[in-house]
Amino acid sequence: MICEPESGIKNFGRAAGLVRHQKMSETQLDQRRLMIEERRTYEREQLRRLLFYVEIKYWQVTHCRSIY
Repeated sequence: MICEPESGIKNFGRAAGLVRHQKMSETQLDQRRLMIEERRTYEREQLRRLLFYVEIKYWQVTHCRSIY
């Protein structure tokens, strides 16, 4: 087919979805911000734990050479 009207409809739906997404209520925005903050806190904690593990391994390698 040369003309595909469905693709135009899909694109219109995406545009409508973007508009709908922009019109979130304050409660929804607050919930979204809270979720983002919780995720950032979790990721920060995971990075802190990873760094602690790496620091311990580094100390073991540099100070306990007889083990390795």
